[in-house]
Amino acid sequence: MCTEAGLETVLETLLFEGNQANMQAISDKVYDLGVRIHEIQNSIKMPHTDWSQIVSKESLVRSVTELIEHKKPDTTLYFTCMDRFVEQLNLREQPGVYFSNCVDGTKQLHLHGNGDILICELCHPVVIGNIYNGTSLKDIYTQQPSALTEFLEKRPCPAYDALFPDA
Repeated sequence: MCTEAGLETVLETLLFEGNQANMQAISDKVYDLGVRIHEIQNSIKMPHTDWSQIVSKESLVRSVTELIEHKKPDTTLYFTCMDRFVEQLNLREQPGVYFSNCVDGTKQLHLHGNGDILICELCHPVVIGNIYNGTSLKDIYTQQPSALTEFLEKRPCPAYDALFPDA
């Protein structure tokens, strides 16, 4: 419906152990739906939920390479949660293929309906304030909560830690 109305539509797919073998079929379905911007987010460990369906380095490279090789000319692929190690996996950007930098905590925070402000919904779901309890979104970076300051100093990345545990 959105694509029929001429609205630019992005469809996001999480690449994880349970679907990595079907990523090309998923991407083809996204295309058949009329969506021309497909964001593929690498899976990350989420200790707060005990979810850890992480693909191996080899499976990740295979899936991403296959998606790039079969990308339609009028499609744009954005791969997220891979930017910190994309070079180590020998993956490269090219026209219509981008490995987006993580923006959580630096340019983006998550706001829940109950007013909670989180650093990152998936990899670092730490509540750093609540707009209903006086936290100002306008001032949150100039009057940083200590958890945000610590996050910005350390820049933890569960996706990196899962694929490169000995680093």
